[in-house]
Amino acid sequence: MMNDNRANIELITTQIKNSKEIIKKLCYNKAYELYGKKLSIEVKNRLDLELTSIVDNNFETIYLIYSVIVRYSNELGYKVSYRGNVGNSFVAYLLGITNINPLYYNLSFEIFAGKDYNKEPDIELNVSSRIQTKIFKYLQEKLGKDKIVCEEANLNNIDKINNFRSIWKFESYKFIIWGQNNPTMIYELEKETNTNSNDIDMEDIETLQLFLHANYTTGIIGFDTTFVKKMLKIVKPRNFNDLVCTYALSHGTNTWTDNASSLIENEGKKVDEVISNREDMYNYLLNNGIDKNLTYDIVEFVRMGKIFKGKNSRQLDKNINKDYNDKWNEYKKIMQEHNIPKWYIKSAEKIRYMFSKSHSISHTMNAFKLAWYKVHYPEAFYKIYFKVKSDLNIRDYHCKIQVQTELDELYNKKDKEDFDYASEDYYKIEDLELVLEMYDRGILK
Repeated sequence: MMNDNRANIELITTQIKNSKEIIKKLCYNKAYELYGKKLSIEVKNRLDLELTSIVDNNFETIYLIYSVIVRYSNELGYKVSYRGNVGNSFVAYLLGITNINPLYYNLSFEIFAGKDYNKEPDIELNVSSRIQTKIFKYLQEKLGKDKIVCEEANLNNIDKINNFRSIWKFESYKFIIWGQNNPTMIYELEKETNTNSNDIDMEDIETLQLFLHANYTTGIIGFDTTFVKKMLKIVKPRNFNDLVCTYALSHGTNTWTDNASSLIENEGKKVDEVISNREDMYNYLLNNGIDKNLTYDIVEFVRMGKIFKGKNSRQLDKNINKDYNDKWNEYKKIMQEHNIPKWYIKSAEKIRYMFSKSHSISHTMNAFKLAWYKVHYPEAFYKIYFKVKSDLNIRDYHCKIQVQTELDELYNKKDKEDFDYASEDYYKIEDLELVLEMYDRGILK
């Protein structure tokens, strides 16, 4: 049994030639730990499906190195999240690359690996920018300085930079690692409050209430923009899944505006009924009896906005437009034959890009953690926010009126057409809104 994380790291990095055997042993040992020695048919079939796909395509080293990155970050005390569809992989969960069990969320491996299970793993991780350089040097130490190189990025002095991407190349594969300040903030909040964010209940009622009062989501990444705050007022999220769907809608193109928003506001649909993400659409079509491969093709067609392109694009070749339109008519007929509602098909026709549920779960989980601290440990939340994310000196503000006056001036600037959303003024608005909250909640007086 390989239960010691450090032993696993040594085993993976020093005996990488045995990676096929290693990945199978690690995954089965973790599955036994979670489910007992007698695995259910569902668990065993899914595990075997993924391992066969990974090993047959020689992807196991990619998974193992990503698991080393996550384990090392965790050893340093920093949680790691991910981007994209890797949350759809049960193997990634068993190796600790993700903290999301796709069996629990009903996330299909096909969305990640393709219907033929041979797509190269597209994995991107979010780590604390504080330790991004340290992780890279650790990998160099384990794999050899000449074997893993930083192909893109300057890894010097990036502690306070948010959303800093670096690409690390090992053999023919590129590892994409984002340095962010959210993992840093969660690390600091855990220390400040002596809590473990992994223990947070993602259905905590008081935290959900915060999202129902959208004005209070300032400082909660992914839910802090004016656009998403307006979405929350319409959606009225009832649970964590509603928040996931909302996040996905906010990152799609033509999924919300004049589409899901109208269905929810005017036709009484719930956010988990409309087309918000790939995985839910995939499951919906499957559950209505459409063949698995056809379902995959339809979802991909919608995801890439090919219906919209076929009907609206003047730039595409006329033959391509015709091909798109003919293919959609074929898919639409199949959907109609399986009693997919007209409103659902019409909604699909408007979509230009559809976001991933797996990606949304990861980001929403981090947002929910921050919101939980904001609700249950408000003083710690504001303290750590201004320590990690802001250069604003709160001591420069002596009363609520002073803060409100400066905010009003910034709001007036923001209302003008030439306002720069990448400017310091834009970020200062959020900082001052949080200072105002501190006065309202009695933390500042």
